[in-house]
Amino acid sequence: MVYLPEEADLQLERLARQTKRSKADLLREALDRYLAEQRTAQLPSWVGIGSSDDPSYIERDEELLPQLIEEATSRRSKRGRS
Repeated sequence: MVYLPEEADLQLERLARQTKRSKADLLREALDRYLAEQRTAQLPSWVGIGSSDDPSYIERDEELLPQLIEEATSRRSKRGRS
């Protein structure tokens, strides 16, 4: 069972009447769409591009990030041309 704020429930009821669908059907559709969006949400392309065995790397990550992004972008564009 799902409990909705009164205003949301009233709007859902109106939409159900207008579309001749059940509230449960509308909620299932909305939930399916939301979950699909969450599954397809992607991390930014630069996440994970840097790695190092150097323990001081984390202290210099902000300094190195622009260079790593440039290198990753360059590799990606070269792959696209081949």
